[in-house]
Amino acid sequence: MNNDSSIYTVKKDLNTHEYILTVSNGKDKVQTIFVEAYTPDKTKLKELLVFARGNKRTMAQFAKDCSDKNKCRENKTQINPPVLSRIMQENDIKRPLKAGLIQAMLNNADDKTLVTPANLMRANGLIEKKLPNEDDLSFNNYMEPAMTQDCEIKPFSDRYNQVDEERAIEDIETELASKGFKFLSFPNAGSDSFTVEDGKIKDNTPNRYDLDMDLDYVASVEDKKGKKFIWGFVFDGNEPEDIGSGELIYEELYYEGYYRDMDEPEFGMADDVIEKNSKILLRVLLDPSSMKGINISFVCQNRIWYNWAVESLHDVTVDNYISVILIQGRKIVSEYTLGNKNGKHPKCLLGEFRIYDGEDRYERDADLVDGKLEYYLLPPSGY
Repeated sequence: MNNDSSIYTVKKDLNTHEYILTVSNGKDKVQTIFVEAYTPDKTKLKELLVFARGNKRTMAQFAKDCSDKNKCRENKTQINPPVLSRIMQENDIKRPLKAGLIQAMLNNADDKTLVTPANLMRANGLIEKKLPNEDDLSFNNYMEPAMTQDCEIKPFSDRYNQVDEERAIEDIETELASKGFKFLSFPNAGSDSFTVEDGKIKDNTPNRYDLDMDLDYVASVEDKKGKKFIWGFVFDGNEPEDIGSGELIYEELYYEGYYRDMDEPEFGMADDVIEKNSKILLRVLLDPSSMKGINISFVCQNRIWYNWAVESLHDVTVDNYISVILIQGRKIVSEYTLGNKNGKHPKCLLGEFRIYDGEDRYERDADLVDGKLEYYLLPPSGY
């Protein structure tokens, strides 16, 4: 096994979705930020896993080494053989591997000349983040990226990963098109109601209380009768029910009949939906006339976040179209529209109306590990 003394730490910022790679060698530490840009290359991931395992270990032994905290003081992730088996089978991998698995592969690789941060990050669809005033970086599959010496990582200004947002917009546009709506280009055609400044959407719509809405995306939508209206979206960054690092909100494990369900708010949600979107909700309540012709949707890809958001908004009454949308598997599976003072809810334009989403969208599979059949669940994908 390669005797490289470097220790790699990979963490995912749950607010920005950036992957922060730290390379430690004695007292020296170097950090690089990576962002999601492409669909992972499952063939390349398989190749790198083979190089990481080497010829002297089985996949089960490699998984055990990756989970051994004594071999890497930074390792806090339990790596299961079925997870590695999915990579070897080149199963459909739509998102980057978990930060803990990337870290474990780097620290326990047999061939560290090929299993490098540059190669592994690129295979996961991640590229080095371009820093202000920095020239474009060339990023070849087998080229080590230049490391920034600044170890103080500042949060990226965008709230959520741009790739996630673009996928969510595609899913929404597809659903609207299937129902006869036209999803027009941003910003609203023939209007300066919303503009883009410094990469962020600026709300120029007049209102009495100077409550500018903090939206992630705005579109102009036209219905079957030719009526146009504005639709503003806020995208939540929580991934589907499979997150750790203080944000574990849903976990189901099957192992020889063992079952566990943690569908409880205390496992959840770093940001309350009302607090996070207070300006929008205050404006809807205090100055509803300023919202005429504007729909608002809070979009998520996490089932428990959806349920919690609906519960939080259940007693809020509005005269406008305000909804919570759940996207899983690139489909809009649930939508909840806020009711008016008479208790009536507008007909959902995107998904099935659900006050509570209790669907289990995990895929169940099994692998033979050390002669025993091990059952596990594959988490749902989002946008």
